[in-house]
Amino acid sequence: MHIVERTLYEFVHSKNPKRICVAYSGGADSTALLVALSNVVDVKRILALHANHQLQVNSELWEKHCIEQCNQLGVEIEVERLEFQAKGNTEAIARAKRYAFFSRYLGPGDLLLLGHHHQDQVETSLMRVFQGRGLIQMPQQRILGKGAIGRPLLKLTRASLTEYLSQRECSWVEDQSNSDQSFDRNYIRSRILPAIATRWPNYLKALDRVITYDRDKDVILRNYFNSLIDPVDIKVLPNGISAKIAWVRGYIESRGYYGISDGQIEGFVKNLNESSTTIMSLDSAVLGVYKRQLFCEPANEKIEAEVEISRIPYNIDLGWSELIVEEVDYIAEHCFYAPGNLSIRFGSLAKKTIADGNKHPRSVSVKKLLREKAVPPWRRSNYPMIYTGDSLVCVPGVAIDSKLQKEPKEKVKIYRVNFSSKTDVNIV
Repeated sequence: MHIVERTLYEFVHSKNPKRICVAYSGGADSTALLVALSNVVDVKRILALHANHQLQVNSELWEKHCIEQCNQLGVEIEVERLEFQAKGNTEAIARAKRYAFFSRYLGPGDLLLLGHHHQDQVETSLMRVFQGRGLIQMPQQRILGKGAIGRPLLKLTRASLTEYLSQRECSWVEDQSNSDQSFDRNYIRSRILPAIATRWPNYLKALDRVITYDRDKDVILRNYFNSLIDPVDIKVLPNGISAKIAWVRGYIESRGYYGISDGQIEGFVKNLNESSTTIMSLDSAVLGVYKRQLFCEPANEKIEAEVEISRIPYNIDLGWSELIVEEVDYIAEHCFYAPGNLSIRFGSLAKKTIADGNKHPRSVSVKKLLREKAVPPWRRSNYPMIYTGDSLVCVPGVAIDSKLQKEPKEKVKIYRVNFSSKTDVNIV
């Protein structure tokens, strides 16, 4: 078995995907991937996806070639002709549209294979170094839509792929834009790497060692950040602005939030010494420090409506936690009784005080109680409060109306309100 086929066989069988999609451009790399794959798995499991960017004069010929090649292999193919506006970064827009097309065909358990090889890895790493983004390598696998992307050929050279195609007498198309040195990747490929190879013939192996070493350090750091239980005491952050920026980036990326600039993180880090409460918005999340505790959690939109608790047990996702309301047989910790149906109001819809005879002789301020319980400010405007009729009976994790915590004299329902374990708030 050829090394290309063996590599694909081992990769696919280790992942055992439901269906295998192939990003098929018609070039040498994706052709070698598709042909080898068709020789090691049942072609009925394969779907080729061809994105026609319509940016080259030969685009229609490439599309026709891909369809014919798939027909010869017995592989199903889907083609999409992408539309572009005249303005903008064509390369970035094309990539976004291409991946959106791929994503639409990926279901749960599906795997999309890309033909990136070892030289692509080196070019990408160098390009990102020159952009000041660090020595970032292509991941061998990541999530896309409802499925995942896989790059099984990253350890193989382009020469081994073209040699495989020659053995199989397979043809492929050549993209003339690959010689356009106005594109960064093409410039690195045609000008920088040949010059490096002249001086350091073994540079590919050397760079691969550096990339592998860097990837192994990333794994160690990722395991460290994944071991941290939120919220995190900010005393664990290192000294120095640059070290703090690197730490915060690793922390938020371990939680799945990318694309935040160093400038944004630097502003957040500098505020740590100037304010006891520091907040930075992430993509659909919030990074915040309150009372020397660092939080990274989903940010829910403000809920303006009252929510009726129509069934018991009842669960509602708050982003940072899940609220659970259940019925029990007797009064115990976290419990209260209520004569009528329950509902939930949030933030500004809720009353400002609650009866708390255990510690205070009269009604007390909910705002004050939230602050005393160290509930972060960004949660308060959307904090859930439990009502029966028009009476506030429970602020979960903060206070329960003391009159309702005694054993009831008549037969009424008894409830327990709690948060799921991912929250830091303890039920009173």
